[in-house]
Amino acid sequence: MNWLSVHLEYNGGLSVGTSFNNSFLCGLTYSGHSDDFTKTWSISAMYKAIPGTLDALERCQMHNFQITGVWGIEFAGGWCTFSGFADFWRELQPWQGTEFIFMTEPQFWINLNKVKGWEDINLSVGGELELSANFVAKGFHAMPAVGAKWTF
Repeated sequence: MNWLSVHLEYNGGLSVGTSFNNSFLCGLTYSGHSDDFTKTWSISAMYKAIPGTLDALERCQMHNFQITGVWGIEFAGGWCTFSGFADFWRELQPWQGTEFIFMTEPQFWINLNKVKGWEDINLSVGGELELSANFVAKGFHAMPAVGAKWTF
């Protein structure tokens, strides 16, 4: 049963100019990997409680769900990594006229520790493309980002 685990999560806080409701998640995660760990994945099915969520008639709508998938693939002899996650959940957002939200953030990285003489430098350069539907605003949005990351 080492492929199955309990998933507990808390999400909350503030974003610049936007407040997100606190949420509490619990469920199960099924995960796996290739023999050499160059390919990893997991999928979680969770109950999602979002206290304080009310519908237009002021009725509590705190009971929701979330499905999350996470992946990581290292290829080209370790030079490149493709990783990310995808979330789909229910959260009543009457101001947007929707209650279903999707977000994914696939990332692509070039691992510089493969450069001769840089084996101990765990720096990667690349970026991500956030794709979302009904997350911050109604409708579909794509937001690219470039970055550098250090792996500890």
